[in-house]
Amino acid sequence: MLPLPYCSDETLVDELLAIIRAGGRLGTDDQEPARVAHLLLMVDSEAGLTYSARAEALRTLIEESFRAANDSEQIDDDTYYGLRILFGFHPEYRKEGVGKREEEAVAFLWRQPIKPQSFYKRHRRKVAALALDCLRAAYGQRDLPEEHEYEILEESRAYEVNADRLLWRTSVTTRFRSRVDQLSEFRLFEPTNDDPEVMKEHFGVLTDGTKVITRSPSDTRDGFNRIVIGLPQELAVGEEFTIGWEERLDLEKPTDLYASYFVAMEAANDNFRLELSVSFEADPPGTVWAFKAHPSENLRRLTPEHGETLEIDRDGVLRYTCDLTERRATYGLKWIW
Repeated sequence: MLPLPYCSDETLVDELLAIIRAGGRLGTDDQEPARVAHLLLMVDSEAGLTYSARAEALRTLIEESFRAANDSEQIDDDTYYGLRILFGFHPEYRKEGVGKREEEAVAFLWRQPIKPQSFYKRHRRKVAALALDCLRAAYGQRDLPEEHEYEILEESRAYEVNADRLLWRTSVTTRFRSRVDQLSEFRLFEPTNDDPEVMKEHFGVLTDGTKVITRSPSDTRDGFNRIVIGLPQELAVGEEFTIGWEERLDLEKPTDLYASYFVAMEAANDNFRLELSVSFEADPPGTVWAFKAHPSENLRRLTPEHGETLEIDRDGVLRYTCDLTERRATYGLKWIW
C-alpha cells in the first residue's frame, strides 16, 4: 500500500467517480485503467499482477479507508453504510448498476429527501470528495511529485563471457509503468568502463523508435554513467512500455576488471521480477551462486555461503530469477573457476 499520489483533488475525484460508475464490475473493462490511473498507483506493483487483481486491491484499500473513517468517527454509521452501497462494496449491491446503487444510497448519505437524478447532477462529486477525505486520512498523500517517474515491472539481463573468461556483452530488456503524465524519457545508471584495456564501447538501444539522448558520467553517482533514452511517444500515468538496450566491449587483451567473476545490478524499486543469466562461451566455472546484498556490503568479498548455490545448465548458461525485488538491494551472480 502506497499513499495517494501527488495530483489535484479534481483528478482524484474524477477517478473515484469512475469507480462509482463501475461498482462491482471494476477491473473488467480494458479501457478502465486509464480512468483510474492515479489511484492505481496506490497499489504495490507485483510482477505479473493483472489489472483485474490491481483493481480488486484498490477496492479493498478504499473500503478499508471507509471502515477506518467510521471507527475514528470521521463519518457516522449511516454515511459509512451509504458509501459502501454507492461504491458497490456492500455484497447485496455489488452486481447492481449505478442507478440502483444511487437510489438506495441517497437515504443514508443525505438527510433530507432527494431524487436520485438530483443526486447525480448536484451531489455525486461531494460524495466522491468525502471518499477522497477518507482515503487521505487512512493513507496520506505525497506532497511532492514522484521521486521516480516510472516503476519497473520486469527486467531481464543477459551477460556473455567469452573464451578468455571476460565479460564482453550485456543485453537488457525492461518493462516499466509510467507514474507521471507525459513521460518522454527513460533514465538509467550503469557502471563506467574506465579500464585502459577497453579499446571501444558499443552502446545501443534495441527497441524501435527509441534513441539515446545522452550518455555521460553521472554528477551524482561516482563510477556510473547516466544514460537517457528517448521514448517513441509520451506515456500517460499507468501506461506501460518495454525497452531494450545492449553494451558490447572490444577488449585489447585479458583484463582484470572484466574477469571479476561476478555480475550485479541494483533494484530501482520494490516488487518487480528480475531475471539474470550468464552464458559461458567455453570452460564453465565449477562453483556458481546467486546473491542479494545491501549497499554497505563489498561484493568482491561475498562467498557461496552468502547466497544460493546454483547449477549451470547443459547449454552453459547460469540462470537466476527473483520474483519480488527489494528497492536498493543489489542482486547478482558470482562464480569461481
